[in-house]
Amino acid sequence: MLRFIYSSILLPVAFLLVGATLSFAQPAFTIQNKKDACNNLSNGSFDILVTSGTGTVSAFVFSSGSPIGPIAITVNVPSNVSGLLGTIPGRDYLIVVSDDIGSSSSNITIFRLSNVSATIVSATNSTSCVTPNGAIDISVSGGSGSYSYSWTATNGFTSTAQDITGLAAGNYTVVISDNGTNCTQTLGPIAITQPTPPSNAVLNLTGSNAICAGKSSSINVVITGGTPPYTLNITGLGVVNNYTSGTTISVSPASTTNYLLTSVTDAIGCASLAVSGSQTITVNPLPLAPAVTFSPSVYCVGASITPPTITTPTGGSTYTWYSDAGLTTVLTTGTSPTNVQLGFSSASANTKTVYVKETNSLTCSGPATAVALTVNALPVVSTPSASLCVGATMNASPGVGGTWVSNVPAVASINNAGLITGLTAGSVTFTFTATATGCSATTSAVTVNALPVVSTPSTSLCVGATMNASPGVGGTWVSNAPAVASINNAGLITGLTAGSVTFTFTATATGCSATTSAVTVNALPVVSTPSASLCVGATMNASPGVGGTWVSNAPAVASINNAGLIT
Repeated sequence: MLRFIYSSILLPVAFLLVGATLSFAQPAFTIQNKKDACNNLSNGSFDILVTSGTGTVSAFVFSSGSPIGPIAITVNVPSNVSGLLGTIPGRDYLIVVSDDIGSSSSNITIFRLSNVSATIVSATNSTSCVTPNGAIDISVSGGSGSYSYSWTATNGFTSTAQDITGLAAGNYTVVISDNGTNCTQTLGPIAITQPTPPSNAVLNLTGSNAICAGKSSSINVVITGGTPPYTLNITGLGVVNNYTSGTTISVSPASTTNYLLTSVTDAIGCASLAVSGSQTITVNPLPLAPAVTFSPSVYCVGASITPPTITTPTGGSTYTWYSDAGLTTVLTTGTSPTNVQLGFSSASANTKTVYVKETNSLTCSGPATAVALTVNALPVVSTPSASLCVGATMNASPGVGGTWVSNVPAVASINNAGLITGLTAGSVTFTFTATATGCSATTSAVTVNALPVVSTPSTSLCVGATMNASPGVGGTWVSNAPAVASINNAGLITGLTAGSVTFTFTATATGCSATTSAVTVNALPVVSTPSASLCVGATMNASPGVGGTWVSNAPAVASINNAGLIT
């Protein structure tokens, strides 16, 4: 009965008392979450929260026009009242809550506010694939001035900020809620873009898949999309910067290497969505410089040259000989070339170097070995004469720089200064070996002539006497003291004055000379008689009376004894 009287009689009176509040002991409630009306719509609202009540609790909302209610109330559960009209000066609403033993009331004013207005200030696209940096700035006005934001995007992005940053590519939409009204404003979708990353990158082999050590091959990477130049990461090579798609990359691995493309990043940091390509380049070893047998390598002019050979040939390898260190002119191939093929000759003094390299069965060539030939000139030898007399000497040339040897030392000897000495009649040659080169040369044959055999029938001769020296033909005789004794080419010696003399015979055929033993030319004795006449039977003494023998040339006319007594 009490609830009925309040509703029918008292409530209108209370409504007339704007701002007045009817309170009863029960129930207790509060008005929460008031929202003003906006945009000329009946969209104001508030919540009734009853915190205590007995039995059935309900509420009515009164203003001009029909009341709202009854509204079923659950204690401690907010009940929303919406669809309320607001005015610019404000529209008052009376809220009455009743339970089984009483009622209580409160009032609230709903204003009419302008709608929320939102505009896009700027939308900045992302410039990076790695760290998105797009941004959207918006401007909001109107309504209560207090706003909430709810951003969503096609890429899953959410935010409650007014302005958003760090955006990746996507379509962004924001719902702006006026915290003081139930009005919202939606902006979007707002498109944000970002650079397109490379879609694919493939590593390819553009050179040989097998190379010799020290040589090179090549690879490339073909990249689809993205912004050049690119940065590559290739296992086996490392980082390649400033790369243009399809450009050849020269590689020179020291050993067999696998090149694997692991990542590609474009100029603005976008990573390729797909990478592939793995290429292995096999590196074959080079043969060593070939060992060559060439001994001796130094010869003298005219010597027989033993050509070089490969010491230990490798099966399947080819050995190529060249005339130049640049290995451009091929002489021949093989393990045992001839002197003619190599251009080796001992016809004259020369030096010549050829080069040989090995190419193995994998077609890899190693370093070359230089093979040098030296042909030294023979020494120039001579003797001043082709003949020599026994006992004579002469000097062979050269007199220094080597050693001399006689081929018949009994006929003639020679020392290292080139001094030749004739010893016995015969023919002999002399060989000189140069110390610097070891090369030898031999003189023409030298004849050693015997000395002529000379003699005189006596070792003494009297002044005025003659005798014949031997030989009497085949040469010339010379007296060493022509005033003591003369000699002609027939060997006739004539004593001229007392003294000692020798005679030298030079054989015309050989030019060899021999000298006789010394010959003494004795003076004639001085003799005299005391008278140039003598009577028969008379005597006189010739002088000298001693020291010799006297002979009468006419013993029948006069005799003489060794004492010089003439009778």
